[in-house]
Amino acid sequence: MSAPRTNVEKQKKRHWGPLIGIVAVLVVVGALFLAFLAFTVDTETAEPPVPETPAETDAAPGAPVIDAETVDEATDPAPEPAD
Repeated sequence: MSAPRTNVEKQKKRHWGPLIGIVAVLVVVGALFLAFLAFTVDTETAEPPVPETPAETDAAPGAPVIDAETVDEATDPAPEPAD
């Protein structure tokens, strides 16, 4: 079923505002998308963080980090009991 009274020129005038609004929204969304892509690419190329202590680089992944004082205490021989 078609519209009973169709005036194409009148419809052109009435649709300019919404069409301009749709185009403006598409431009803003496109700019936000490009900014998101630029931010994502920029953060993925960053270098990984450097460990703060050398003990972190020697340990296996997931192993507890032991500081130098703890290592010295663990490797010192136990004192001999006095007779």
